[in-house]
Amino acid sequence: NICVHSKLWAFGELENGVAGFYQALRRAVGEEGTLVFPSFTFGTSPYNVFSVKESKPEGMGSLPNYVWSLDNKFRSSCPIHSHMGIGPKAQLLKDINGLSSIGKDSDFEFFLKNNFNLLMLGLSFTEGASYMHYVEYCAKVPYRQPLSLPRKIQYTNDGKILDVNIYYYGRPDVEYLNEGKNRPYLENYDVVENKMIEEGLITQIKTSFGRSSYCSVANVHKCAMNLVQINSYAMVIHNKN
Repeated sequence: NICVHSKLWAFGELENGVAGFYQALRRAVGEEGTLVFPSFTFGTSPYNVFSVKESKPEGMGSLPNYVWSLDNKFRSSCPIHSHMGIGPKAQLLKDINGLSSIGKDSDFEFFLKNNFNLLMLGLSFTEGASYMHYVEYCAKVPYRQPLSLPRKIQYTNDGKILDVNIYYYGRPDVEYLNEGKNRPYLENYDVVENKMIEEGLITQIKTSFGRSSYCSVANVHKCAMNLVQINSYAMVIHNKN
């Protein structure tokens, strides 16, 4: 069972295109394996509606866009950090209530509890390992804080829209002003990646333009928690802007 983050241009030209790339992943995990992909929608707000069935992933890349086009997928219902999957455990995604983006009962907690692995295709941890935000929540890092974000969710196509509050462990609102230039810290999740290399907990190969990594979510969580328990700011660097 694998959560996949991807930047396919890091592989250069794909001989069989995105569809062929996806089918290769499916063959690798077999019929008993589940593949899950991010279907995040950061453009949601208190004023628009997130539809579990209709709201397309935003900025996730060509591989998630392809998976979105498939009919046999299941999707979780968080208006910000949702995921979609195909395979035996994918249907469990729809049982997540979607009221926690980063925190208890979130998709990320689901991955940890269900022994998922993490596959980073052409991406470093800093570029794409969104699971690190869940570690930051668990460690209660001081540069993030609990937020309650009002959203509108349409779970089915029956037209019913629910007003909800989403739990989010994120940066203070002021840090989003001026295109993020006011942020005192920037993510540096590569320190976790490097520590896992040092401890032999990750498999890596080079791609045409970058690298790919494979490891268990449990090992990522344990390694990152060890780092932030020693230093709460271990996974960030000062913003010099």
